[in-house]
Amino acid sequence: MKNSHNILMAKKYANLLREKLRDEIVSVYFYGSRAFGKEKIDSDLDIFIVLKKAIKYNSKPNNTIFDIANRLNTENIYISPITYSKKYFNKYENTLFINEVKKGIKV
Repeated sequence: MKNSHNILMAKKYANLLREKLRDEIVSVYFYGSRAFGKEKIDSDLDIFIVLKKAIKYNSKPNNTIFDIANRLNTENIYISPITYSKKYFNKYENTLFINEVKKGIKV
């Protein structure tokens, strides 16, 4: 059974991202062991963010993504965000990794 606290955390994170990066976000997925109720005590909360365009490592959008995650990490769950541009996501949509992401919960 999926843990509702994990889902709420993923939604909270996605909502904060949308508030700050409204024009950049295409979609946000919650995937991995916590999304499927198979987490261990030290499992992170895997978040996959599809952005309209690629961002640079030290750009303002990238810093915002990690700043929000770090702020929420104080709730004893480590948020682990990964970003792909929409173009890159579409290019690799049939890979094992992206298929696993898409099995997750769109938040």
